[in-house]
Amino acid sequence: MPMKRRTFLIFLSLFTAGLCVFYLYYISGKTAQNRKDRFLAKKSTRKTVALHTRPTVARSSSSVTQLRFAVVTGFSENHFEEAEDMIASVQKFLPSTPIVVFNLGISEKTLHKLNLFCNVQVRSFDFSAWPSHVKNVGDCAWKPIAVGEVLREFSLIFYADASVRLFGDFRPTLYPLLDDVVPVVGESTAPSGPAGSYTHDGTLAYFHVNRVDFEDVEMFAATYFVAKRTKEVMSNIIEPWVDCALHSDCISPVGAHKWPCRAEMQKTNRNAFIGCHRYDQSALTILLFKAFGRERYAHCLQDSRIRSLVKINRYKTTFYRVQECGA
Repeated sequence: MPMKRRTFLIFLSLFTAGLCVFYLYYISGKTAQNRKDRFLAKKSTRKTVALHTRPTVARSSSSVTQLRFAVVTGFSENHFEEAEDMIASVQKFLPSTPIVVFNLGISEKTLHKLNLFCNVQVRSFDFSAWPSHVKNVGDCAWKPIAVGEVLREFSLIFYADASVRLFGDFRPTLYPLLDDVVPVVGESTAPSGPAGSYTHDGTLAYFHVNRVDFEDVEMFAATYFVAKRTKEVMSNIIEPWVDCALHSDCISPVGAHKWPCRAEMQKTNRNAFIGCHRYDQSALTILLFKAFGRERYAHCLQDSRIRSLVKINRYKTTFYRVQECGA
C-alpha cells in the first residue's frame, strides 16, 4: 500500500476516533446532565407544590419561635436578693426577652433598683381586687392569676420562681415539643413521690377526682415551666387553675399545710397522703393530667432535657451580673 494512502487512512481513523470520544464525553454527557437537571427541576417543583398545598392545620416545628414570648415571676421583699440572679440569668440566656415581675410587697428602694434592670417590667399585684386568702403569698394563689394575665397578653411564657437559675438557652430543646407534642413543659418533683401523696382531700374533691387516679403520677413542679397559649391550654388548664386560686377550699383547704410531711406513711403505701399539701402545684398537676391524659402528661415532664439548663437555688447567688439599662 502506498505510503500516502496508508498515512491518510491512519489520519482518518484517528479523526473518527476523536469524534467518537468528543461525542461520548461532551455531547452525550451534557445531554445526560440536562436530563438530570430537568428531572431534578421537576422533582423540586413537585416538592414545592406539595409544601404549598399542605392543610393549614399542619404545624411547623419553628412556628413557636414566631410567638410573642415573655418571662413571668413574682416575689416579695424577702426574696429580692434571691431573684436578682434569676433575672440576670434570663438576661444572659434569653436576651431582649421581656421579664414581667409582679410586685408582691417590695420596698420603694427595691422597686427603684428593679426599674433599672434591662427588660424588666414591674407590675403591682392588687391583692385588694381578689379574695382575702390570696394575700397569703406562701400559698401561691397569686401565681395562677399572674400567669393567666401575662399568657393572655403574650403567646408564650416562661414562669420562673425567684429561685430559678438558667445555665443555658432551653428554647432549642423545648420548642419542638411545644409545637408538636404538648403545649406545657416543665419538670417533675421526682423523687419526692406521686402527686396524690402531696394533695389535700379538699383539692381532690374540688376537681372531682380521687387519690387513686394519681397513683404513680409524678407531680408537675410549678417552680418553673413553659406554656404556649392555645385554646386547650386556656380553657382546660389556665382558667380552671385561676378559678381554683380564687376559692380557698380548692387552693388552700382547711387543714392544709406545706410542712411537716410524714414520709413514713409511704413505707406501706407509696400513694398515701403524707400530710403536706402543694397548693398551686397540686392543682396544676391535676389539671394537666386531666387535660392531657397519662401519655401526653408524661411529655410535660422533661427532667432529663431541662435539668442541665435550669437549676434551683433558694438563696442568694452571684453566678451572673444584672444588666442595668434605666436612667
